[in-house]
Amino acid sequence: MPFTNLPVDQQIQVPKLTPEYYTSLAELDADLKLNPPCLNLPAFHAPVGDSDKSKPRLLGGYQDDPRSPSYTFNFWSLCDTFIYFAHHRVSPPPPAWVSAAHRHQTKILGTLIFEGAGEEDCLRLIVGPVPSQESSTTTTANSLNQSGRTMVLSPHYAERLAELAHNRGFDGYLLNFECPLGGGEEQARLVAAWIILLKIELAKRVGPYAEVVWYDSVVINGLLRWQDRLCHYNLPFFLSADSIFTNYTWPPFYPRISAQYFDSIDKAFSVPKTRRDIYVGVDVWGRGSHGGGGFNCYKAIEHIEPSADGLGLSVALFGQAWTWESKQDSPGRTWSGWWKDEIRYWLGPPDESTPAPTDNPSTSSLQAALAASAQTILASVGLPPPCVHGPFRPMSSFFKHRPIEIQRLFHTNFSPGIGYSWFIEGKRVMQSTSGWTDVDKQSCIGDLVWPSPSLLLPGGERTTIEDFTVDLNFDDAWLGGSSLAITIPTAIQEILSPADASSDADRIWIPLQSLVLLGSSNRYTADLVVKIATPGVNSDFHVALKNSLDEGVTTSAVVAQTVLPNGWTSFSTQFSDLPASTNAYDFCIGLSSLRMQDENESDSPITVLIGQLAIQPLDDKESSPLVSLVSWSPSLSTDLAKNTPTPTMSGRLAWSTSVRLPFPTTPPPLSGRDDPTPRWTFEIPKSGYPNWYPRFVYQNVYMLSYKSDHTAPLRPEDAMFVGTSGGDGQYESISFVGLPVNISNLPQDSAVDRIRFYIRGVTDAGRVVGWEDAASIDVSLT
Repeated sequence: MPFTNLPVDQQIQVPKLTPEYYTSLAELDADLKLNPPCLNLPAFHAPVGDSDKSKPRLLGGYQDDPRSPSYTFNFWSLCDTFIYFAHHRVSPPPPAWVSAAHRHQTKILGTLIFEGAGEEDCLRLIVGPVPSQESSTTTTANSLNQSGRTMVLSPHYAERLAELAHNRGFDGYLLNFECPLGGGEEQARLVAAWIILLKIELAKRVGPYAEVVWYDSVVINGLLRWQDRLCHYNLPFFLSADSIFTNYTWPPFYPRISAQYFDSIDKAFSVPKTRRDIYVGVDVWGRGSHGGGGFNCYKAIEHIEPSADGLGLSVALFGQAWTWESKQDSPGRTWSGWWKDEIRYWLGPPDESTPAPTDNPSTSSLQAALAASAQTILASVGLPPPCVHGPFRPMSSFFKHRPIEIQRLFHTNFSPGIGYSWFIEGKRVMQSTSGWTDVDKQSCIGDLVWPSPSLLLPGGERTTIEDFTVDLNFDDAWLGGSSLAITIPTAIQEILSPADASSDADRIWIPLQSLVLLGSSNRYTADLVVKIATPGVNSDFHVALKNSLDEGVTTSAVVAQTVLPNGWTSFSTQFSDLPASTNAYDFCIGLSSLRMQDENESDSPITVLIGQLAIQPLDDKESSPLVSLVSWSPSLSTDLAKNTPTPTMSGRLAWSTSVRLPFPTTPPPLSGRDDPTPRWTFEIPKSGYPNWYPRFVYQNVYMLSYKSDHTAPLRPEDAMFVGTSGGDGQYESISFVGLPVNISNLPQDSAVDRIRFYIRGVTDAGRVVGWEDAASIDVSLT
């Protein structure tokens, strides 16, 4: 959550969600007894379209730094499931990561792990809470099985873990049993049975899409023996869980053996599983992984062959933040430098002139030595030499992009979840010298525009042009911390000739984002907020749709062009000729232009900033909703630090939200009690909120200090931006510790004794509530 920039000695302390993790099952029990509230986070949207699961599963554990840019993941369309991994007993994903994953329609799992001295807790998981004893004897599997009977199996922790997933809004667990089971095969058998109980409880509390992943660790006799593939020793755990994540120290022929072994399993045991449920591990750090990790991960994936015409196995990437973490402490390292590496790893170099990434420098020399040694050894026993791989391949060459499915609406302001400023309607309200990270504010960055934009010329020819580039602009934005910057070279400007362009057929089209429309509506409205950053340039813009199947571009006249503050312009376009269908309709949305004229007649490139893109069904005017207003049930506790040069306050500001519906159209006269036509109707969605009920994604909070005897009307425009809600999972409250009282709007000798807080909501369609509708509360400082 971005907060106002303050001197180091006045930094706001932001309370975090507690506990962030649990070091033991006893801690989990103690916390859930307190009945923690459920977080109101975006729910996972189970895709109804192509359910291809060849995309990788990612494992990593990362924390946002509200005071500097840090690692964020932005290629959700290439990811099937994100697993938040940490070395605590139970690690739920942070709320911001849950929001980001679900906003991009990706499942996110927590981790249940047992390692080192975790044997006793591993037993507790199966038998349930053991009554505390005054003696110091340790509970073991043998002590519970002295009578010769089988061990007991309790659903207690299956219920508790499912309850935690429901409360925190995530979708399941990775089970990592990396300590031996003292009960041997009997305890291993009960672990396999307990997994089924966990799946049942997750389905009840989370939903049918909940998932349990087994990590290749302990085997059927209870020993810790990584197998590196699917085999008889880990088969029962795979059958009980939804999928298996194999260890990553496998030789090149193991993926094929896993596939062959799966095919040999009696279908009475394995149905409904497929090869896709076998996730072959690849360590991006290269610890024992074929190819050495890093930019050489493609060598391992080429053996996994995730495509449908290959082995059809899936990939589990462990530690994909290697691009960030391996160099984060290097001198001169910047976020933009990391971003270039991240783009290359996932999408490849922006053009052919850019050299492909080099081998992982930390392992390349070692790999070369090992390869030479292996070749000598293999040759001595008559075996073929090691495999040979071609040049670098990015992750996107193995996995298809998954378009966002629109059930209600789509909105993005092209934020990677970091920034150096905060903008509200084009106005910079906060600037930070160190930057910030808030994954909760992340949105789609455009899955069709990276690593370099493509261009659809008049007539339908698709091409790429040198110096036609894309980047993230952190110095100017419409809403949030960044905008999408597209640099248009002179070669494209020559195509956009006003003398020749006269109709939609003469337009160019720059694809930005792939989407899928769901439902029966064939009327949509798209809103694009644009700013030409190059002075003296005139152009027109449309939003254009392209059917993903037939390459046809659907354009429509701009319904409204609105001049916005701070140099931005909104273009609203309606599409009413789309095919009505109850099935999914795949399309791409992009920027269309008919003319672009540089009044300065320079040969310099033109930079276009895209600040916001939104698309949603176009309802009849009489049934369109008003943007919701906020109603308040404020609760604020203050702790004013007196006798200080700058007073500070601590507390929690809370509110509730509601919607004001538009006035209905004048209904016809009442015709009698047997009239079969309803007086009014409302859309009833199958799931989620309906179109007529807008939601807020976060709130911008301001504060204005004043004197109680102040007589002139307060101007909310003079208020100081304080911060945003949502980063801690609390969307209807914001907490502060040590918030400096703003006195900049008053004379130095004024005795400030009151604070007015303003809260301006931002809807899920990207509309900021106006000052006239902003909620406020006055707080006394005396």
